[in-house]
Amino acid sequence: MKRLFAGEFSVAATYWLGFVGFNIFMRLVFVVVTAVSMSLYANEQEFVGDRLFDVTMLFCVIYCLFLARAQYRAMHNDRQPSAWSWIGLVLILIGTASYAYNFALLQFPSMAVPDRFVREELKTLNLTLPKELEPGLVLEKVSLKNDVMTYHFDYEFDDLPHGRFNMMEDVLGEETCQDMLGYFKGPLKSIEFDYRSGGTIHIEYVSREECLQFAAGQ
Repeated sequence: MKRLFAGEFSVAATYWLGFVGFNIFMRLVFVVVTAVSMSLYANEQEFVGDRLFDVTMLFCVIYCLFLARAQYRAMHNDRQPSAWSWIGLVLILIGTASYAYNFALLQFPSMAVPDRFVREELKTLNLTLPKELEPGLVLEKVSLKNDVMTYHFDYEFDDLPHGRFNMMEDVLGEETCQDMLGYFKGPLKSIEFDYRSGGTIHIEYVSREECLQFAAGQ
Protein backbone atom coordinates (compact mmCIF):
# COMPACT_ATOMS: atom_id res chain seq x y z
CA MET A 1 0.00 0.00 0.00
CA LYS A 2 2.86 2.37 0.84
CA ARG A 3 4.49 1.73 -2.53
CA LEU A 4 1.19 2.24 -4.30
CA PHE A 5 0.56 5.63 -2.73
CA ALA A 6 4.18 6.61 -3.33
CA GLY A 7 3.61 6.23 -7.07
CA GLU A 8 6.15 3.42 -7.41
CA PHE A 9 3.78 1.20 -9.41
CA SER A 10 3.24 1.68 -13.12
CA VAL A 11 0.43 3.89 -14.35
CA ALA A 12 -1.51 0.84 -15.55
CA ALA A 13 -1.08 -1.04 -12.26
CA THR A 14 -2.07 2.04 -10.25
CA TYR A 15 -5.27 2.46 -12.24
CA TRP A 16 -6.36 -1.15 -12.74
CA LEU A 17 -5.34 -2.55 -9.37
CA GLY A 18 -5.56 0.58 -7.23
CA PHE A 19 -8.79 2.00 -8.67
CA VAL A 20 -10.75 -0.59 -10.66
CA GLY A 21 -9.81 -3.41 -8.29
CA PHE A 22 -10.63 -1.24 -5.29
CA ASN A 23 -14.11 -0.42 -6.64
CA ILE A 24 -14.88 -4.08 -7.28
CA PHE A 25 -13.73 -4.94 -3.76
CA MET A 26 -15.80 -2.11 -2.25
CA ARG A 27 -18.96 -3.40 -3.94
CA LEU A 28 -18.57 -6.54 -1.85
CA VAL A 29 -17.75 -4.47 1.24
CA PHE A 30 -20.91 -2.37 0.83
CA VAL A 31 -23.01 -5.54 0.68
CA VAL A 32 -21.49 -6.66 3.98
CA VAL A 33 -21.86 -3.19 5.53
CA THR A 34 -25.51 -3.07 4.43
CA ALA A 35 -26.20 -6.49 5.96
CA VAL A 36 -24.52 -5.54 9.24
CA SER A 37 -26.32 -2.21 9.35
CA MET A 38 -29.68 -3.93 8.77
CA SER A 39 -29.00 -6.10 11.83
CA LEU A 40 -28.06 -3.02 13.85
CA TYR A 41 -31.23 -1.21 12.77
CA ALA A 42 -33.30 -4.25 13.70
CA ASN A 43 -31.73 -4.11 17.17
CA GLU A 44 -32.53 -0.40 17.46
CA GLN A 45 -28.89 0.64 17.09
CA GLU A 46 -29.53 3.13 14.29
CA PHE A 47 -26.72 5.46 15.35
CA VAL A 48 -24.09 2.70 15.06
CA GLY A 49 -25.53 1.54 11.72
CA ASP A 50 -25.43 5.06 10.30
CA ARG A 51 -21.88 5.66 11.51
CA LEU A 52 -20.76 2.41 9.88
CA PHE A 53 -21.86 3.77 6.51
CA ASP A 54 -20.26 7.15 7.25
CA VAL A 55 -16.87 5.64 8.12
CA THR A 56 -16.89 3.33 5.09
CA MET A 57 -17.74 6.12 2.66
CA LEU A 58 -15.23 8.52 4.20
CA PHE A 59 -12.54 5.86 3.88
CA CYS A 60 -13.34 5.58 0.16
CA VAL A 61 -12.99 9.34 -0.31
CA ILE A 62 -9.63 9.49 1.47
CA TYR A 63 -8.33 6.41 -0.34
CA CYS A 64 -9.21 7.81 -3.77
CA LEU A 65 -7.58 11.17 -2.97
CA PHE A 66 -4.34 9.39 -2.12
CA LEU A 67 -4.72 7.21 -5.21
CA ALA A 68 -5.16 10.25 -7.45
CA ARG A 69 -1.87 11.60 -6.12
CA ALA A 70 -0.28 8.18 -6.68
CA GLN A 71 -1.51 8.14 -10.28
CA TYR A 72 -0.04 11.59 -10.88
CA ARG A 73 3.30 10.53 -9.39
CA ALA A 74 3.33 7.40 -11.53
CA MET A 75 2.65 9.54 -14.60
CA HIS A 76 5.51 11.86 -13.61
CA ASN A 77 7.82 8.85 -13.33
CA ASP A 78 6.91 7.89 -16.89
CA ARG A 79 8.33 11.25 -18.06
CA GLN A 80 6.01 11.22 -21.07
CA PRO A 81 2.57 10.15 -19.80
CA SER A 82 0.15 9.05 -22.50
CA ALA A 83 -3.35 10.35 -23.08
CA TRP A 84 -4.68 7.17 -21.46
CA SER A 85 -2.76 8.05 -18.31
CA TRP A 86 -4.54 11.39 -18.11
CA ILE A 87 -7.89 9.72 -18.79
CA GLY A 88 -7.18 7.31 -15.92
CA LEU A 89 -6.42 10.21 -13.59
CA VAL A 90 -9.65 11.98 -14.58
CA LEU A 91 -11.65 8.80 -13.93
CA ILE A 92 -10.07 8.46 -10.48
CA LEU A 93 -11.01 12.06 -9.70
CA ILE A 94 -14.57 11.43 -10.91
CA GLY A 95 -14.69 8.36 -8.66
CA THR A 96 -13.46 10.46 -5.75
CA ALA A 97 -16.19 13.03 -6.41
CA SER A 98 -18.80 10.25 -6.56
CA TYR A 99 -17.76 8.85 -3.17
CA ALA A 100 -17.68 12.38 -1.73
CA TYR A 101 -21.19 13.03 -3.04
CA ASN A 102 -22.42 9.80 -1.46
CA PHE A 103 -20.84 10.86 1.82
CA ALA A 104 -22.58 14.24 1.59
CA LEU A 105 -25.93 12.49 1.01
CA LEU A 106 -25.41 10.56 4.23
CA GLN A 107 -24.71 13.75 6.17
CA PHE A 108 -27.52 15.82 4.65
CA PRO A 109 -30.67 13.68 4.11
CA SER A 110 -32.48 16.62 2.51
CA MET A 111 -30.13 16.66 -0.51
CA ALA A 112 -31.75 15.41 -3.71
CA VAL A 113 -30.78 11.80 -4.43
CA PRO A 114 -30.24 11.05 -8.16
CA ASP A 115 -32.08 8.14 -9.76
CA ARG A 116 -28.85 6.22 -10.42
CA PHE A 117 -27.88 6.34 -6.73
CA VAL A 118 -31.32 5.05 -5.71
CA ARG A 119 -31.09 2.08 -8.07
CA GLU A 120 -27.56 1.21 -6.94
CA GLU A 121 -28.64 1.38 -3.31
CA LEU A 122 -31.62 -0.92 -3.90
CA LYS A 123 -29.46 -3.36 -5.84
CA THR A 124 -27.04 -3.61 -2.92
CA LEU A 125 -29.83 -3.79 -0.34
CA ASN A 126 -31.62 -6.61 -2.16
CA LEU A 127 -28.44 -8.70 -2.12
CA THR A 128 -28.82 -8.85 1.69
CA LEU A 129 -32.50 -9.88 1.63
CA PRO A 130 -34.66 -11.58 2.81
CA LYS A 131 -33.91 -10.43 6.35
CA GLU A 132 -35.85 -11.07 9.56
CA LEU A 133 -36.10 -7.72 11.30
CA GLU A 134 -37.91 -9.08 14.32
CA PRO A 135 -39.82 -12.28 15.16
CA GLY A 136 -42.63 -12.65 12.65
CA LEU A 137 -41.50 -9.76 10.40
CA VAL A 138 -39.33 -10.47 7.36
CA LEU A 139 -38.28 -7.89 4.77
CA GLU A 140 -38.44 -9.91 1.53
CA LYS A 141 -37.29 -7.33 -1.02
CA VAL A 142 -37.39 -3.66 -1.98
CA SER A 143 -38.70 -2.78 -5.44
CA LEU A 144 -38.79 0.38 -7.55
CA LYS A 145 -41.53 0.68 -10.16
CA ASN A 146 -42.96 3.83 -11.72
CA ASP A 147 -40.95 5.90 -9.22
CA VAL A 148 -42.59 4.15 -6.27
CA MET A 149 -40.22 2.47 -3.81
CA THR A 150 -41.91 -0.45 -2.07
CA TYR A 151 -40.66 -2.41 0.92
CA HIS A 152 -42.24 -5.89 0.80
CA PHE A 153 -42.75 -7.57 4.17
CA ASP A 154 -43.93 -11.03 5.14
CA TYR A 155 -45.90 -10.60 8.36
CA GLU A 156 -46.92 -13.66 10.38
CA PHE A 157 -49.59 -12.09 12.57
CA ASP A 158 -53.16 -11.03 11.77
CA ASP A 159 -53.45 -7.77 13.73
CA LEU A 160 -53.13 -5.41 10.75
CA PRO A 161 -56.23 -4.13 8.93
CA HIS A 162 -56.66 -4.64 5.20
CA GLY A 163 -56.19 -1.54 3.00
CA ARG A 164 -54.00 1.49 2.27
CA PHE A 165 -53.09 3.94 5.02
CA ASN A 166 -51.46 7.38 4.84
CA MET A 167 -48.50 7.48 7.24
CA MET A 168 -48.44 11.29 7.26
CA GLU A 169 -51.43 11.20 9.58
CA ASP A 170 -49.06 9.89 12.27
CA VAL A 171 -45.72 10.99 13.70
CA LEU A 172 -44.07 7.92 12.17
CA GLY A 173 -44.90 9.27 8.73
CA GLU A 174 -43.28 12.60 9.56
CA GLU A 175 -40.12 10.82 10.72
CA THR A 176 -40.08 8.73 7.55
CA CYS A 177 -40.50 11.91 5.49
CA GLN A 178 -37.53 13.56 7.20
CA ASP A 179 -35.34 10.49 6.71
CA MET A 180 -36.30 10.08 3.03
CA LEU A 181 -36.66 13.75 2.05
CA GLY A 182 -33.75 13.58 -0.39
CA TYR A 183 -35.41 10.71 -2.23
CA PHE A 184 -38.61 12.71 -2.65
CA LYS A 185 -36.60 15.67 -3.95
CA GLY A 186 -35.12 13.19 -6.40
CA PRO A 187 -37.01 10.56 -8.42
CA LEU A 188 -39.48 9.07 -5.94
CA LYS A 189 -43.21 9.78 -6.05
CA SER A 190 -44.05 7.59 -3.09
CA ILE A 191 -42.60 5.17 -0.54
CA GLU A 192 -44.76 2.21 0.43
CA PHE A 193 -44.49 -0.46 3.12
CA ASP A 194 -46.39 -3.53 1.93
CA TYR A 195 -47.24 -6.06 4.65
CA ARG A 196 -48.63 -9.42 3.54
CA SER A 197 -50.24 -11.73 6.10
CA GLY A 198 -52.30 -14.57 4.70
CA GLY A 199 -54.96 -12.89 2.60
CA THR A 200 -54.47 -9.50 4.25
CA ILE A 201 -52.70 -6.73 2.35
CA HIS A 202 -51.76 -3.80 4.58
CA ILE A 203 -49.99 -0.92 2.85
CA GLU A 204 -48.66 2.21 4.55
CA TYR A 205 -47.37 5.00 2.35
CA VAL A 206 -45.82 8.46 2.24
CA SER A 207 -46.31 10.54 -0.92
CA ARG A 208 -43.92 13.10 -2.37
CA GLU A 209 -46.48 15.92 -2.33
CA GLU A 210 -47.36 15.55 1.34
CA CYS A 211 -43.74 15.07 2.40
CA LEU A 212 -42.53 18.18 0.58
CA GLN A 213 -45.42 20.19 1.99
CA PHE A 214 -44.54 18.99 5.48
CA ALA A 215 -40.86 19.82 4.96
CA ALA A 216 -41.70 23.30 3.65
CA GLY A 217 -43.67 24.00 6.81
CA GLN A 218 -40.82 23.11 9.13
